[in-house]
Amino acid sequence: MYITDGQLFTYVTALLHRSQANAEVDAPFLMSIVQQANASAYGYIVRGLASRGYGPVTQIPQWDDGANFQKSIGAFLALTDNGSLGNAFDDKFLEKLDRREELKTVQVTIGGVWKAPDGTTVLEIDVLPVATNTDYFGPAMCPGDPRIGEPQRW
Repeated sequence: MYITDGQLFTYVTALLHRSQANAEVDAPFLMSIVQQANASAYGYIVRGLASRGYGPVTQIPQWDDGANFQKSIGAFLALTDNGSLGNAFDDKFLEKLDRREELKTVQVTIGGVWKAPDGTTVLEIDVLPVATNTDYFGPAMCPGDPRIGEPQRW
């Protein structure tokens, strides 16, 4: 998990514009929803990235954007599941929190460096030195060709 249930609870209550006193009154009700949403959000992340080949032990827990995605997806689930809000928010607002579709294409970085999925190889290309005037890039010639050593017109 990237974030704790408490961190998601604080975020959700902030989205609901609940004061600290109101949040404490609603805590038993909301905390249960937040705990389920937080676990589900992490599950969506693991399934989404693992299906693309990222390692659930070696890469997914270290993903740089994991906390942001878990917070958004967790808040979306908490605010939409179990009728916790009724119709308190416009659907356009809630849709912005739902980042599950992004998991299909999001770039994975660890420590600011892009990572390919575990078990894949990344094509590395060697750069050759710049050609000199002694290099020949014309059509292949046979060893007995009389043009060898002569200037070519292009």
